[in-house]
Amino acid sequence: MRSAVRSVISAAAPSIVCLQETKVAHISDSTVLDTLGSSFEDYFFLPASGTCGGVVIAWRRSHVSLSNPLIGEHHITALVSPVGGCGHWWLTGVYGPQDDEAKLDFLADLHDVHDSRIGPWLLGGDFNMITSAADKNTPNLNHRIMNRF
Repeated sequence: MRSAVRSVISAAAPSIVCLQETKVAHISDSTVLDTLGSSFEDYFFLPASGTCGGVVIAWRRSHVSLSNPLIGEHHITALVSPVGGCGHWWLTGVYGPQDDEAKLDFLADLHDVHDSRIGPWLLGGDFNMITSAADKNTPNLNHRIMNRF
């Protein structure tokens, strides 16, 4: 699996990589380098809870720097600054909870993150939520959560 991820990363040559649902509770520098490549020396890590969740955000220090990490229960947020450039923006990588009540707390947490950060913000990942009934293959829908999302 690591070699497949590394192959995709190598072909795309991104400056930042965000992996969701890593399913790992502990990660080492060597695992990150083996999975993403030697140019991804820096990373922030949110451990999985049991076999669920987990987020890694890694970056090429020659292109960008990430700082001021906020590691929440289901997300990592960091300030992204281009090397040699001006301006900055916020990045949040998420892996949302499965439980409906936890989803509401998660959305409130993301709202607080947004309100406490000034400037552009990129939010992405696996939210484990939908906004439309067409996105679900069963009739079980929680409209309250869909509307909040």
